[in-house]
Amino acid sequence: MKLRRQGYEVFVADNGRSAHLMLEIEPIRVVISDVRMPNGGGLELLREMRDRYAVCPAVILMSGHADLTLEDSLAEGASAILQKPFPIQDLLERVEIEVARSKRAAGARYTERPELQFKIDVELSGASDISQGDVVNIGRGGMFLAIRYPLPPVGESIRFKIRVNDVEKKIGVLEGIGKVRWIRSKAAEGLPVGCGVEFVSLTDSSTESLSNLLLFLDTKGFIPKS
Repeated sequence: MKLRRQGYEVFVADNGRSAHLMLEIEPIRVVISDVRMPNGGGLELLREMRDRYAVCPAVILMSGHADLTLEDSLAEGASAILQKPFPIQDLLERVEIEVARSKRAAGARYTERPELQFKIDVELSGASDISQGDVVNIGRGGMFLAIRYPLPPVGESIRFKIRVNDVEKKIGVLEGIGKVRWIRSKAAEGLPVGCGVEFVSLTDSSTESLSNLLLFLDTKGFIPKS
């Protein structure tokens, strides 16, 4: 297996139920799962992990069907969904990203949950020259951004600075580089126009700030839908 050749310790479960039991005893950072499996599919596994663990391992879903969109899978808490067939390099790159993200999060120092005046401003700069936007929600791996036209294209990198105004200044600023993972060009079912942006890199202080902010938000999604 190429993951082992890359130096990763790999555990294999035959089905969803076996995976649940394995997660109870092994210090697993990244879970790779089919969406459809006997004895519990990938979504069921993800939802149970999300509800059971305060710090949930990253979940990469694989599917040969088009019945789960990227937007929905990221909102459920998955960090990625790979549609079969896909190049093995795509999986290796995603695992590397999630392992690095997990190590950064483990090094962050958590403080007491702050009392927030939850008002967020954001400054963006990218090829699409986005100047204004409202951060509607923040998840473990990114944010939903309600912005005015023109919408940035999927895959565009943007630099952001988010100011979180709280009483005791325990959070302050989230700053780094993000990548647009999906866009919503029309409002639908109460969901505004905007895009889902993944946090690709954060400054060291921002990693700690994000950890503390998530304690307040109690967000389960990787990138929220709204």
